[in-house]
Amino acid sequence: TTVCIIKRNETQVCAYVLNHYYRLGDDGTYSDGPIIQTDRDLTVGGDSGSPWLYGGVAYGIHSGDNTYAGVVRNVYTPAASLPRMGISVVTQ
Repeated sequence: TTVCIIKRNETQVCAYVLNHYYRLGDDGTYSDGPIIQTDRDLTVGGDSGSPWLYGGVAYGIHSGDNTYAGVVRNVYTPAASLPRMGISVVTQ
């Protein structure tokens, strides 16, 4: 599946979804999720909170990077998971 991010500099770049996972917290419990991981790193500092799109529709919110198999990759939270985390998205 190809997903695209609109970065803070207003450019749009795309990657493939590699996998998904749940983060293990310091208290031994797993985070809300799933966290989606892409096949590469396309972002820079300050891109957190940027929208990830699937087919031109907002699909998730950029939440940072993760190193997996020795490669830095982007991760984002799917929009469907945000209400469970107490997060509301406002669009205009």
